[in-house]
Amino acid sequence: MSDERSIDLSAPPVIETARLRLRPFVEDDAPRLTALLEAFEVVEFTAGYPHPFGLDDARRQLERQRHLAEAGQAVHWAIEPIETPPGSLNGLCGGVLAKLDAPCRNAELGYWLGRNAWGRGFATEAGRAVIDWCFGAWNANRVEAHHVARNPSSGRVLEKLGMQQEGHLRQRQRRWERFEDVILYAVLRGEWQAR
Repeated sequence: MSDERSIDLSAPPVIETARLRLRPFVEDDAPRLTALLEAFEVVEFTAGYPHPFGLDDARRQLERQRHLAEAGQAVHWAIEPIETPPGSLNGLCGGVLAKLDAPCRNAELGYWLGRNAWGRGFATEAGRAVIDWCFGAWNANRVEAHHVARNPSSGRVLEKLGMQQEGHLRQRQRRWERFEDVILYAVLRGEWQAR
């Protein structure tokens, strides 16, 4: 029996947790995305977002996400508090990425939150939901994530998700004319099931 599962990533499901709704991004999210990513503290540790970040950057990012989903390569969710109306973002937005490598059944988790959402456990809650989706709906064997070494709070999130540190990649990423060390984490299907 094959472990391949065909999922239309261009229409990802809405995922609800105790406090959050993870939903597909829509074009109307561009202004809010712009407002959240204007803060250098938010984009500093991300890969690929420019600074300053403007409305045209947000529109390009949403278009890029759409193309990746249509190609079956990645899915992104907007993160918003569940008590707010859908689409409001209500001061909280994040990108959770499941980059999918079908032959090896590997997925990659990524996330960011607006400053007003820091320290509330939202990254852990959203990450757990996406990992569940990767192992469940997509039938992944491995989910990995990484963070810039100068951002240990992201590492704490990954540890709370049951991931194990697998490596320290020296000067793996270049941002703002600076080479950054990156810490690699992962969790395997059997470890996730045993939690």
